[in-house]
Amino acid sequence: MNYLHYKFKADPNNDVKVTLNQKANVFLLDTAGYYKYRLGKSYRPTAEYTDVTSLHVKVPHKSTWHILIEHGDYFKGTIKATVDVF
Repeated sequence: MNYLHYKFKADPNNDVKVTLNQKANVFLLDTAGYYKYRLGKSYRPTAEYTDVTSLHVKVPHKSTWHILIEHGDYFKGTIKATVDVF
């Protein structure tokens, strides 16, 4: 599976903004969930968003977090994304 990956540290006081140039599926994962995803094992995302181009995410607790952006079957081309933590 092709995907974009962003790793960052955040706590509940932070606002995480994800902006995409096309619709895609976005997942918020903790580090354990990210490694399970990479290994193809069963994982449970902290949050999941489908067919989005922009969103704001709040993390539930202070940690290292991972945003994954999957291209999806409906998109042809290159997805460009920005992930900002405020």
